Amino acid sequence: ASMEEVMMAIPNYYEEISNEENTFSTTNVTNNYALELLQVQEAWQNYTSGSSNVKVGVIDTGVNSSSYLSSNLVPGYNVVTLNNVTTDTDGHGTAVASVIGGSTTGVCNNVSIVPIKIIEQEAEQSTTSAVYKRRALQYANEHHIPIVNLSYACHSQYVNLYAGLDVDISNYDGLVVLAAGNYTMDVDDPNQAFTLYPTAYDCENMIT
Repeated sequence: ASMEEVMMAIPNYYEEISNEENTFSTTNVTNNYALELLQVQEAWQNYTSGSSNVKVGVIDTGVNSSSYLSSNLVPGYNVVTLNNVTTDTDGHGTAVASVIGGSTTGVCNNVSIVPIKIIEQEAEQSTTSAVYKRRALQYANEHHIPIVNLSYACHSQYVNLYAGLDVDISNYDGLVVLAAGNYTMDVDDPNQAFTLYPTAYDCENMIT
């Protein structure tokens, strides 16, 4: 391609998963800061703990079946290898799915979990994994999955790696739940040292 045809050139950064110890549990709500903060007891009592008729797509490293998830897990898709092998090769996706819908660890422990695998290796090239995120959203749309969770983000200086993802989020016919990160900061405040994307996108159908 000639230089006139080149829109942007950036290093091919690697994206790494930030794993934190999963201490989330519903066995002792009164002593669990996260559950108290989310006011899940009030939600369970006054609203719902989820329904198997509601599918939640977990766009992540895959999800492994466990005693917490065996009754909630339904077949999903691997957008990297283009098949239905969604074995979790890292553990991050299984931990996220357990928080969402695990039988004893989940906020909505009756929902159906649909794994949508976007990473095959522990660290993927970001320019490639961004394509897989977009493909995952398109898959969820085509299969009428009404809610998806995407627990990934990049710093604002690398936002070009996610070029076009905001369009796919806006075009997704459902709710996109995004990670706020582990920085204890307002992730879309322009006065911060950096912002997080896609969390900082201004899309009406997403929450953090």
